[in-house]
Amino acid sequence: AFRRTIGSFQALRDPAALNVQPARIELVPVTDRMTLTQFNQRYPSTIPLAEVALINGLDGPDAPLPPGRSYKRVVGGIARTAPAGQ
Repeated sequence: AFRRTIGSFQALRDPAALNVQPARIELVPVTDRMTLTQFNQRYPSTIPLAEVALINGLDGPDAPLPPGRSYKRVVGGIARTAPAGQ
């Protein structure tokens, strides 16, 4: 049964699935006073703003970000469109 199950898998050919990039957390040093919303506008994440607040231990989008610290954003983790011809 196991061999039959394994043998039923086919090679992955869907460009949307093949081009998925892993989500990564990137630390961004902040030198200017800003809110989380302003931070997210300047350094966009691929996750909702509420989740950006959560991973940074902040209360919400209007939370102030004091300068001199680094804050997290998430990049990648979304399906990329395959280039033409692939």
